[in-house]
Amino acid sequence: MSGHGPSTGLKLIIAAVVVIAILGAAFWAGSKALKKTATTSPSPSSPTQTQFTVSNNVSPIVNQTATVGNRPGNIAPDFRLENIKGGAVALSDYRGFKPVVLTIWKSDCTACTDMLSSFDRVQGRYGERYFTLLVNRAEARNIVQQYADRTTATGLRYLLDASDAIIHLFGASDVPYTVFIKSDGTIAQVYQGSLSEQQIEDSIKTIVQ
Repeated sequence: MSGHGPSTGLKLIIAAVVVIAILGAAFWAGSKALKKTATTSPSPSSPTQTQFTVSNNVSPIVNQTATVGNRPGNIAPDFRLENIKGGAVALSDYRGFKPVVLTIWKSDCTACTDMLSSFDRVQGRYGERYFTLLVNRAEARNIVQQYADRTTATGLRYLLDASDAIIHLFGASDVPYTVFIKSDGTIAQVYQGSLSEQQIEDSIKTIVQ
């Protein structure tokens, strides 16, 4: 019996070592597999950006008492359009940061093209204290580009509305159609028809602090 004891103890030690080795190997293999999964899993793909998209939740609603709509006092409905100079611009990019003047126009509208020059001059006097989004109604890129090339003020953005959706989004019936929007995203004033340079500047003074 005396020779049997050490043999049994040795077997127990060996068994314990084997179990520890197996557990260690399993833990190492699991950790390696987890790390590989974390490093090789593809990142979520960006959603496909359409020519025209609408979303009212892109940026925080600053004015919690207002509802989304196209009348004075409403939060202006959001949209994203292609910028003639590259990239895309969303109305909500400015919400909570800068006032915005939105104008819908076409090149065959004399009142519209006259206002484009006025917007450029007024913007030049105010710098980037506000931004002007000039949304063209479904005309060819080269037509819009001609007007954009004449722009001297950095705060103007010429946007392409290929689907002609924005005029309907804002409930307008004809161009020019101009919306003055405060920095909290709420609509201050809406104008159907031509505006003089002085009228434009007077309205801008109501939204620029």
